[in-house]
Amino acid sequence: MSEQAGTPPKRRRQGRAAASAAPEGGWHPELELKFAAPAPVLKALLAAAPLAQAQAAAPRPLESTYYDTAGHDLRRAGVALRLRRDGESLVQTVKIAAPGGGP
Repeated sequence: MSEQAGTPPKRRRQGRAAASAAPEGGWHPELELKFAAPAPVLKALLAAAPLAQAQAAAPRPLESTYYDTAGHDLRRAGVALRLRRDGESLVQTVKIAAPGGGP
């Protein structure tokens, strides 16, 4: 990594357009949030303009391949290694479980 000690990592924009634009050094820190909501709330969210527009877009193939050792060493260590193909773009991602389950 090219990050200096004590320097916060560079943030990347979320979304498909940001996947091909790596910051200097290729480091892509990520924080993923997942929310649960009752069905009526989700229905209202999906009807909101930004999400409704995204749903109207033409579907396209997205291929994700996860890798591990034969003995599942990565999984046991809380690591996920993924290679994702989106058209001509390839993005390799390594996700590591945070201690205690927090970010």
